[in-house]
Amino acid sequence: MTYPEIFQAQALSTPDQTALVFQDREFTFAELNAWSNRLAQHLVRLGAGRERVVALKLPRTAEMIVAILAVWKSGSVYLPIDAELPAGRVAAMITDAQPAVVLEELPDLSGCPETGLEPPAGGDAAYVIYTSGSTGVPKGVVIEHHSLANLVANHRSVFADRMRVALTAAFSFDTSLEGLVLMASGHELHLIDDLVRRDPMSWSAMSPRGASTTST
Repeated sequence: MTYPEIFQAQALSTPDQTALVFQDREFTFAELNAWSNRLAQHLVRLGAGRERVVALKLPRTAEMIVAILAVWKSGSVYLPIDAELPAGRVAAMITDAQPAVVLEELPDLSGCPETGLEPPAGGDAAYVIYTSGSTGVPKGVVIEHHSLANLVANHRSVFADRMRVALTAAFSFDTSLEGLVLMASGHELHLIDDLVRRDPMSWSAMSPRGASTTST
C-alpha cells in the first residue's frame, strides 16, 4: 500500500477522529480525506499526474497539509517551495524540477468530486526535496512511495498508542514528513504556525491536553 491508500484506510476506520489541528481549527480524518480528494481531482485537471511534479508554494496553514495529501492522491510528486527563500533559488528549483503545476493558493473546489483517484505505484516518486546547497548547487533528492510506506509501517510498530504530534519543522526539510506519517497511522497532527514555532517562549507556553505528545 502507498501513503494515499494508507490514509484512505485510516479515514474509513476512524472517520470522526481528529486528524489535524491548526490554531483553533480541527479537521476529522473524513473531512481531510474528502477535501484532499477534491483538490487531487482539481490538480489532475491542471495537468498533475503520475511522475509529474507539483510544486507547493503555500503558507504554513492547514491548506498545506491538504495540498500535500492531494498531490500524492493525484499520483504526482510533491515539491515544497519555501516562500521565504531568495527568488533566485526558487527560480532555480522550478527550472530544475519542471513542475506540471505550481500551486500558490487553494481554489474553490465546490465542483470537484470527493471520490479518490487511482493510487500511485510503490516505485513511483513521492516527493523531491532540495539540499541546502551549502557545499555547492542545491540538488533534488527523490524519495519513492514504497520508502514512505515503509516509514508508516515502522512508526506504527513503535508508536502504538494514539498521540498528539506537533509538526514544527519547515516543509522544505524532509523531517516534516514524520508528522504526516504519524497522522496516517491514526495520530492527531498539530501544525504549529510560524510565529509560535520560532518563538521559544510561545512554544513552551503551549500546554498538553492529556495525551502523549511528540514533536517533528
